[in-house]
Amino acid sequence: MMNIIKRQLNEHSIIIATIIGSFFEYFDFMVFVFSADIIAELFFPKTNYFLSLMYTYLTITISYIFRPIGGVVMGIVSDRYGRKVVLYISMLLMAVPSFLIGLLPTYSQIGIASSILLVLLRTLQGISLGGEVPASITYIYEKYRHKNYFIYCAWLTFGANIGIFCASRFTSTLYGGLSKDVIMTVGWRIPFIIAGVLAFISLYIKKFASESPAFVESKETNHTKFIPPIVVLKKYFPQLICGISMCMVVSLSTFVFLIFIPSLSLTNGIIDNHTRLEIIGLGSLTLGIASLFFAYISSIINPARILKTSLISLVFILYWVLYTNIHVKMLGIYSYNIFYLVSFVIPFFIAGINGLFFGFLADMFPTEVRFSGVSICYNLAYLFGAGLTPIWGSWLMKYKHGAVYIIGIVMLVILLVTFTFKINSKFNKH
Repeated sequence: MMNIIKRQLNEHSIIIATIIGSFFEYFDFMVFVFSADIIAELFFPKTNYFLSLMYTYLTITISYIFRPIGGVVMGIVSDRYGRKVVLYISMLLMAVPSFLIGLLPTYSQIGIASSILLVLLRTLQGISLGGEVPASITYIYEKYRHKNYFIYCAWLTFGANIGIFCASRFTSTLYGGLSKDVIMTVGWRIPFIIAGVLAFISLYIKKFASESPAFVESKETNHTKFIPPIVVLKKYFPQLICGISMCMVVSLSTFVFLIFIPSLSLTNGIIDNHTRLEIIGLGSLTLGIASLFFAYISSIINPARILKTSLISLVFILYWVLYTNIHVKMLGIYSYNIFYLVSFVIPFFIAGINGLFFGFLADMFPTEVRFSGVSICYNLAYLFGAGLTPIWGSWLMKYKHGAVYIIGIVMLVILLVTFTFKINSKFNKH
């Protein structure tokens, strides 16, 4: 009986571990975003609140700036020496910093040293995250390449969105149920310690995973002597542009509809913080479940057709949002309709891209450079789509209704760029 359980754990350990790892990444990130005002007060000088808040958002951005660097380094290691070693190292470098952030002394205790330590730990996380997600995508794709790899890759998306959902619910419950003094002393530490523990659990489970079969086959026939990232830039530049655009659509659409619009409504006094977190939670839950749905039906409907239909739908939705914003002041008169769209309808169409783009990314590159290709696309797109958004998103808040218009135009351009590429999959071509 124990041998059967162990075999099953070995077979599906990477799926379980990557779900936990993906959950951890977004739970940790969103807790940091939702706690930005508290982090700003605890770890930066109190002389200027807005400046302290910008320092906090800059800390988030710095971690994303280092992700491409980590992705390049780990890409070379992964494409030469294997996926499993990168999966293990990257998760270890994620778990330790998160746990330590929950134990850090604050600015009032050790001064500027606390700010420096916070930035260093987030930087270390950024480097490790640059390898963890691409390693998971690459490993899952290669392990299940003879099956519907879209559904297996979609579990990463599911874990990420459940992480956002739990971060919103946990933060709302925790901060809503504790006094200000408790939050500032102990309460803010709890989510980071929990995230660190989850990462250690994922790390333990990953030790049961075997090496990617496709990588083993590739090593037997192709002894890699080149530098994979350079080969990707030279030979697969169109695939890079397509992959980056696709990832940008996912990261920006998620930010605009699930994070920015509810936050802008909070700033304008239309909703309170509890409602904002509920909207974000419902939207992310819808997105996670719908992503699995679209990945599942990709065995019936051509996945490229699903992706392009979702892209077209998002273009029309964005047009409607911009039209409404300009002509009828959507964040005032039609706020409840917008929140309904944010929570249920829009995430459903985003899921048509979100549930499939990991599989398409892995499809674009051969085994010997797959990790490097996926890593460059994912990390560069999320640097600009998620890493910089807290900074320029906060700056755009002062434009109120015009902010949605500005972001919407950027989104439309990226959507159209993505749609111009010929996107196919090796699985289930019709």
